[in-house]
Amino acid sequence: MTDETKKITLIASGEESIQYLNDFVEALPMECKQLGLNIKTQIDLVKFARKCDQCGKLFNEGYCIGAGEGYYCSKPCLLTEMTEKEFEKLYDSGNGDSYWTSWECPEDMLYYEDGTEIEE
Repeated sequence: MTDETKKITLIASGEESIQYLNDFVEALPMECKQLGLNIKTQIDLVKFARKCDQCGKLFNEGYCIGAGEGYYCSKPCLLTEMTEKEFEKLYDSGNGDSYWTSWECPEDMLYYEDGTEIEE
């Protein structure tokens, strides 16, 4: 990570700062668009979809239990709440409402890296 990237990450830690950077990028001249794309990519990296119910870690890949009743970032965290056999029963060979997933869509992102909730 370069010093410039670190500065962008720090600036983008609050919701107002992120909106400011998005507006700034949109106003860039065409020859600067690549820089703008790099800034937007960095902004996206500081957003997370879920918070682990066990350890509190923010994550974008992990377990969803009971269609959103619980979220766990890793197998060790999941296994503090249930056994593998209990999870397999809830998973039901992919037909259940409990599963491992990866959240990627912007509308799935609920938290900034500092733990504050995204309100959009």
